[in-house]
Amino acid sequence: MKSLILLWCFSLATAAAVESAASSNSQSPGVLMHQADVLDQAVALDHNRPAWHLTPTVGSWWDVNALMYHKGRYHVMFMKHMFDDQGNALPDNWGHASSTDLLHWQFHPDTLHSGLFDDGKARPFWSGDAIENAPLPTIIPLVVKNGINSGVWAAQPKDDELLEWKFIQQKPILCQKPKPAAPAVGQKSEYIIFDSTAWYDASKQTYFLLCGNKNFRPGYEGDCTSLFTGKDLLHWEYVGPLYKSRRDMTSIHEDTACPDFFPLGDKWLLLSHVHNPWTHCRYYVGSFDGTTFTPESVGRIGWINDQIAAPETMPDGKGRRIFFGQVRTAGKNGLWKTSFSMPVVLSLGEDKTLRFQPADELLTLRDNSHTEKDLTLDDRSLPLPEAAARSVELRATFTDVNAKAVGFRVASSPTQDEFTDISYLPEEKVIEINFAKSDLKNRTRYTRYHSRALEGKMIEANPDVTVQRMPFELKPGEPLDLHVFVDGSIIEVIANSRAFTAQTIYPSKRDSVGSYIFARDGKANVPLLETHHLNSTLNR
Repeated sequence: MKSLILLWCFSLATAAAVESAASSNSQSPGVLMHQADVLDQAVALDHNRPAWHLTPTVGSWWDVNALMYHKGRYHVMFMKHMFDDQGNALPDNWGHASSTDLLHWQFHPDTLHSGLFDDGKARPFWSGDAIENAPLPTIIPLVVKNGINSGVWAAQPKDDELLEWKFIQQKPILCQKPKPAAPAVGQKSEYIIFDSTAWYDASKQTYFLLCGNKNFRPGYEGDCTSLFTGKDLLHWEYVGPLYKSRRDMTSIHEDTACPDFFPLGDKWLLLSHVHNPWTHCRYYVGSFDGTTFTPESVGRIGWINDQIAAPETMPDGKGRRIFFGQVRTAGKNGLWKTSFSMPVVLSLGEDKTLRFQPADELLTLRDNSHTEKDLTLDDRSLPLPEAAARSVELRATFTDVNAKAVGFRVASSPTQDEFTDISYLPEEKVIEINFAKSDLKNRTRYTRYHSRALEGKMIEANPDVTVQRMPFELKPGEPLDLHVFVDGSIIEVIANSRAFTAQTIYPSKRDSVGSYIFARDGKANVPLLETHHLNSTLNR
């Protein structure tokens, strides 16, 4: 019944959109409805489309923004990149989807759109966040290309379902106001107005806001963000740079984009996107005294040419910290691009480093489960016919490893001319995803560095890569727990709950669904192997 209701709501929304389009288009509603149906069929036939990840129906999504758990529902907002009927890019809106279980999503009208401005003119909405623990749900997008009104704006909902929103004022709550800096810096301001995040401290009756991916105060070279405080949403005081980055932890070229800052256990965690010299997610674990953050350790989600970007988290009603990231698309042209990662629960280990755990809700998708125990792999690859599926979960414990590599082969064609290997290489201490043969049509190609790294002369070349390598080291005597999720084009890997990465691939063959477990050039024991098919959450 629930699916029928959602389908009915979708049909009403589609009909309304078609009627609106027809009113400004010479084509009849019938022609537009037929075109919409043809598009729907084409998307449904795409065998690379994920079956349970949050994915666009059509078009492209960019950054994840404004995660919220509100009155029993999870809400995800995101930069929505669409095109008009002439192929021209439209200003980016913020899309909106919600769910009660992190898996079955209902799409809503765009949260941020041109109709929220008094003049009705479109402007691009870039990254921002929801203000955590705010007395009223509040989102803070960056509005750009708006003259003196470029900056951080604030909007609040008109209803408990968070379907309709209104700016609290028709101008930014925070904009670029030049602040004199030392002449040697050569900047008009220490801080810059860019991606933001915020939270409300009820005990102090104070809002805290982080803004910008760099701070130009002398001595704060490298990655940083800037701290502001206020007793309300309209009046902000610049406090200063949040922290001082260290060259033994990060490159001077790194930045702190899409920041997310929150307490985790007895520490604080600063999670961010890094543009230069490569694109991935970075996190610091450290201490926060109310004005200054002191990083104590640094970690990465993935590594160079990892596909997870623009991270966001939210606390939920179960005491968990839920992570989503954008899983970037590269090398594929089609009706849809990008997806969001699976929901991951973040926590701190006893050593105060970050832990990654798939949300328990994913257990409800399991089907055709199969378990093997006490396997021995001696320089061989073992087929897993029970795991032949487009959407599958694989998990194995490897012990006594003296092989050069152990892991899984996934998305394999029956003849193994098309496949992707996920390996742990003990001698090199890396998790490797090799996608050199994942696509016979050669659509899966990624550049090693972000284009800005070339422009900034941080590197001299930007070759295509076919392998992702993530540093990972087992402790003495520690078994390897390799946990892999494959869902159409998305591969996600968690190793011993300490490392998390993702990769997108685009197999050309519909029958590239085979799985294998292997040990190469040596032996390994596998005390436990689990495989599960994962059911689709799509209405179709």
